[in-house]
Amino acid sequence: MIVDLSKSKLFTVHPDDRFAREYQVPKGVWTELWKRYKLLSYDVPELCEYFLIKTKIKASPRNINRWIIRTELYMIASPVLKLGACHVNSNIFGFFEDIVLDEFTKHLRFNGTKKSKVII
Repeated sequence: MIVDLSKSKLFTVHPDDRFAREYQVPKGVWTELWKRYKLLSYDVPELCEYFLIKTKIKASPRNINRWIIRTELYMIASPVLKLGACHVNSNIFGFFEDIVLDEFTKHLRFNGTKKSKVII
């Protein structure tokens, strides 16, 4: 499928900004968690514990894992958008292709909506 990257916050807004807005924490908290995940090989329960210590807000492993996936997708799409491409084939996401398609067709399956802005 062809995906319009410019129509979704998943690809256009940095995950740190979205994370800060959702959890009402200062910007940079998600970047710190992401660095610990990628560079120091923290696993998800350790990230949850670090987030609790840092902010006194409890986050479930499911939510942290969701943000990891969102950041992976952003890291794949961001360079493509910077090069000027707006429409890409969904196979650019590789391992995450099914997750992307499920996310963008979820409202089509459950809400009865007949159109999607992102999928062309």
